[in-house]
Amino acid sequence: MTHTHWLLTNSSKQQSGRGAKFPPPVPLASSNVEGSRAEGSAVEARPLVGLALLGLLLLGTGPAAAQKNYKELRYPPLRDLTLPKVARSQLSNGLVLYLVEDHSLPKVQGLLLVKAGARFEPADKVGLASLVGQVMRTGGTASRKGEEIDRLLANVGASVETSIGTNSASASLFTLKENLPQVLEILADLVRNPAFPEDKIDLAQVQERSAIARRNDDVSTIATREFFKALYGQESPYARTTEYATVESIGRDDLVAFHRRYFHPDQALLGLWGDFDTAEVKALAERLFGSWPQGEAKLPSLPQLPADWHASVNFIQKDDVNQTNLRIGHLGGRLDDPDYYALDVMAEILGGGFSSRLFRRVRSELGLAYACFGTWSPRFDHLGFFLVRCDTKSESTVRAAQEVIKEIRRIAREPVAPDELRTAKEGILNSFVFNFDTTGEIVHRLMTYEYYGYPSDFLQRFKASIEDVTAEDVLRAARKHLQPDKLVILAVGRQQDFDQPLATLGEVNMVDITIPPPPVTLAAVPEATPESLSRGQEVVQAAIDGMGGLEALKRIRDRTVLTKIQQVTPQGELPITSKAYVVWPDKFRQDVVLPFGEVSLVFDGERAWRETPRGVQDLPPAQVEELRKTIARSLEPLLLEAHEGKRTVQFLESASVNGSKADVILVTDQTGEAVKLYVDKNTGYVLKKINPGRSPFAGPVEEEQIYSDFRSIGLLTVPFKILTLHNGKKAREGTVQSYEVNVGVDPSLFARKEEREGEKE
Repeated sequence: MTHTHWLLTNSSKQQSGRGAKFPPPVPLASSNVEGSRAEGSAVEARPLVGLALLGLLLLGTGPAAAQKNYKELRYPPLRDLTLPKVARSQLSNGLVLYLVEDHSLPKVQGLLLVKAGARFEPADKVGLASLVGQVMRTGGTASRKGEEIDRLLANVGASVETSIGTNSASASLFTLKENLPQVLEILADLVRNPAFPEDKIDLAQVQERSAIARRNDDVSTIATREFFKALYGQESPYARTTEYATVESIGRDDLVAFHRRYFHPDQALLGLWGDFDTAEVKALAERLFGSWPQGEAKLPSLPQLPADWHASVNFIQKDDVNQTNLRIGHLGGRLDDPDYYALDVMAEILGGGFSSRLFRRVRSELGLAYACFGTWSPRFDHLGFFLVRCDTKSESTVRAAQEVIKEIRRIAREPVAPDELRTAKEGILNSFVFNFDTTGEIVHRLMTYEYYGYPSDFLQRFKASIEDVTAEDVLRAARKHLQPDKLVILAVGRQQDFDQPLATLGEVNMVDITIPPPPVTLAAVPEATPESLSRGQEVVQAAIDGMGGLEALKRIRDRTVLTKIQQVTPQGELPITSKAYVVWPDKFRQDVVLPFGEVSLVFDGERAWRETPRGVQDLPPAQVEELRKTIARSLEPLLLEAHEGKRTVQFLESASVNGSKADVILVTDQTGEAVKLYVDKNTGYVLKKINPGRSPFAGPVEEEQIYSDFRSIGLLTVPFKILTLHNGKKAREGTVQSYEVNVGVDPSLFARKEEREGEKE
């Protein structure tokens, strides 16, 4: 038995950031946020321009200037935004063109936006849009395979990528000027004629399942994802998550239908900027896209969002952390709200950076948080959100939340100070210029405004509108839009360490983040009969005899197996050395040597954890239960319990395994979980076992283990080669190096690392 798949998932790094203070453009990549489908849910980073300028000033002046108080610093006035000459036109089929000549370098970049998105995919096929975006590029077209396109682009140093996020689909390109006709033709072919081959769909689904399996690895990811579920609703397209079941329900026909429904020129905009002649490129676009037929159906209505919401306190227990991730906020507005600019300034004062109220009060003055930032993040065509992120030690969880709420109430109660207003406005405007330091960013922004139906001068309005914001505007907007009595609060941490009960903040909703497994079932079996049950017991006895006999199995107390494994990963095969210890009935340890270090998995009968060079990580209850089931599927307990009548055994059929004739039985435990065994008719060896399993890359799978090279170890006969298949495809292949039984495994191996080290002291 091998458990290597439990050890192959790496923890994600913690993420941090601050609020984006300018309307976000349509993303080029998938807009899934920290594992969720809430576009813009991540707190986006923005350059702290004020601090950067402060550092430059201090470095470039003498001692007297170095002593100047930061409150006395003044930013130089910003120049008005100067836009490049943009040639906008439209083809007869409705495709909008944005062309901007920029002869500074011999290159061309481009972006195609299409009015599609994950918010339009069926609720039972969440993940469909992402798969379309991936396979459109990897699968190639009717005339070129994906690998051929890779070679063509690599040969000329170009790139073409496609993706679909929550609100939009996009395709981008980069090329040297002389290769533009060829590269733009490839982009046109991909978006117009994608092939969607089955093998590339399968690979993309494996990647989706791998992401699902890892989505609870990072606490920050969990907090943000679940906050948006609490905010928008579990089933909202702006918060729902891809699940194993939804991925499994997606077939090639679904990808083809989604593409056919949304990818049409009258629902698209194409922007190109770089070293070209506008007239020539317009003619090129006409040649490549002019025959693209318009769509026949209108876009569906946008998903409905709650018109109102209620305050709630939500909690996720996470025992393997010593700090709490807090998310506090509520639904926000849209970018076309007249109060947008005042709210932007308000959010900057409240939580926009190191000089903000939240940072100074909660972190610096009270020492309650490692980070505390806030943002007012509206959206173009649906409600955005107001969000405060606060990371605090477990022992100050409730106090930190209370202080955040106090600051939210205060900014809606009293006018902001003149120096706060000035610093916030200057910080926003100095950051503003970094949204437009390249031609591509400007073109992208203009396309985004047209995509959502915003006026073309929306960009130019920003600077003057921010400058015009007054303290009275901030107070009025805060009183109108902030809802301190209707805050949605979510905490992830160890409640046993909290300074006060979380219920101090309100009635607590416990949030279950267990990843739902898909219904993995073995092939349908005929109804059991007295004859099939009787013969099933006969086959069980033959299998017991094949392993060495009933008494030999009963005498097994422990087992230690050293195995060389070739683990199949999406990047290729990975060599692994595994040493697994089992002490019956329920203790297990596996030490795995990987190319990048050693990892251990330990189960002491109640708890399970992973030990890595980075420390000890407890496994969540769902994984502990899955590990318990995996141990119970081992042949030794499975055959003994079947013999003792603790499991039902039914004969199914005769079959062949690698040329050997076998009897097939179905062994079912009291929970209804079934395992298929293929038992050699002549030797009684178990040649194959099929059962539900879990892949580190694909999640729940049908696992098939094929056994060979049987050898005698004392009174036992065991296989020394094990080939494992997941959903019919090779997952790993192991060769046993040593197999020891009843050698007396050291009990300390099943103790936590700190407990073992404590005993040594």
